[in-house]
Amino acid sequence: KLHAGWIDLSRSVHQVTTAHIGHMFLNVRITEAEYDQMLDLRPYMNPSPYTVKYNASLPRIFRLFRGLGLRHIVVVNDVNEVVGMVTRKDLARYRTWRHAGTMGLKELRVRV
Repeated sequence: KLHAGWIDLSRSVHQVTTAHIGHMFLNVRITEAEYDQMLDLRPYMNPSPYTVKYNASLPRIFRLFRGLGLRHIVVVNDVNEVVGMVTRKDLARYRTWRHAGTMGLKELRVRV
């Protein structure tokens, strides 16, 4: 069993395409010798990240981002397993509104 903070470079990964690094897209090929290698990510991990349950409301998540100055928040299920992540970019397409003590969200249209 792997220790927390380690990633198993699975044998099922033969080629990772379009790995995004900065503004470059690369084709990354993993050699046979690299399939069983481990990568220690513990130096880059936050040992106690902020989390929200998967059913948290968007207004609550907005308040957490604004009140705590977050860049991202981890989404967990009922047994605290990670099921996703919400980032500032995810929230950028919504705008909050307040009127007579009520708060809501409006999705912004993004033109491409």
